[in-house]
Amino acid sequence: MRVISLGLLPILLVNCGPPAFHSGPDGILVPSGFEIEVIRRAGPEEGSWISMAFAPDGSLFISPEGGRLLRLPALIGEPPYGNPVPISFPIGRAQGLCWANDSLYLNVAGQANEDGGLHRLFDHDQDGVFDEHRKLSSYGPGSEHGAHAILVGPDQQLYTVWGNHLQIPDGFASTNSSFQDFAEDTLLPGIPDPRGHAHGITMPAGTVWRTDADGKTWNLIAGGMRNVYDIAFSADGDLFGYELPGTDRHGCSILFLVVTMDGGADLPNWTRHAPTPCQQC
Repeated sequence: MRVISLGLLPILLVNCGPPAFHSGPDGILVPSGFEIEVIRRAGPEEGSWISMAFAPDGSLFISPEGGRLLRLPALIGEPPYGNPVPISFPIGRAQGLCWANDSLYLNVAGQANEDGGLHRLFDHDQDGVFDEHRKLSSYGPGSEHGAHAILVGPDQQLYTVWGNHLQIPDGFASTNSSFQDFAEDTLLPGIPDPRGHAHGITMPAGTVWRTDADGKTWNLIAGGMRNVYDIAFSADGDLFGYELPGTDRHGCSILFLVVTMDGGADLPNWTRHAPTPCQQC
């Protein structure tokens, strides 16, 4: 038995190492066993593409950083797949898109009294053209640190993440929210960014929310992040976030987002520390 155990040990150690990578399009490092294919690149007049979501028919919705939402025909067969076409409603700048509940949800980065907030688009006759638009909730302002990803959780509720510059409207959070009684809680005086960035930004800073299909009840479930842009659930129901790099740290981070978590990563105070990352990249 001891001979077998010793023989397996080197194999286990090798398998626990990092995966091998190869270079893909545009120099992207691709893990072994995966491939990346370029479907289409944004044209000169199509802006910077910042979010996307598939519809059940295979069509792809793409949001430019500025301008109207685009629809790319179903990706069937081999490329080219045609050109993206602006949708029927004048809405865009969505830093989060999600198809759920027979509709497309958009997390729009804008002023709260204009188009900033959560929107929902319907295609009732299923002809590939939206025929109803509802604005469910209003929040803002428009910012790179504002409203970001939105997705459906294991409980079929909607989850969304906001950056630390988004201003939570008065009375917005449900009174039974999971994350409450937060404060700065710093023992040492803060050291604001000498360049003036994010001055006055205090807790709860970047936040994670859960809401229903109609965006009526908003449960604040975690806070204290800086600028988590994207989120995803694991097969076990754990929530992870992609934290964009800031001036007070190097590289990006994959964060394990726990309900009631206070990440303590508010930028104006350089004496605070970022949430413990699962992996630095």
